[in-house]
Amino acid sequence: MTGHLDLAQETGEIDHLDRVESALERMETIIEETLLLAREGQAVGETMRTDLGSIVGLC
Repeated sequence: MTGHLDLAQETGEIDHLDRVESALERMETIIEETLLLAREGQAVGETMRTDLGSIVGLC
């Protein structure tokens, strides 16, 4: 995300900001859902293993 923001600032091309916006929206969703879970006090039902390397590759 930072790389795309840097490119937008350096080049003035706002197309790079689309990926930044998408990442920020994903982060906002994660934060909202985490806060909701913490406030409601619900236990986490199911968990699953996730390969962080594949997730990082999506960003």
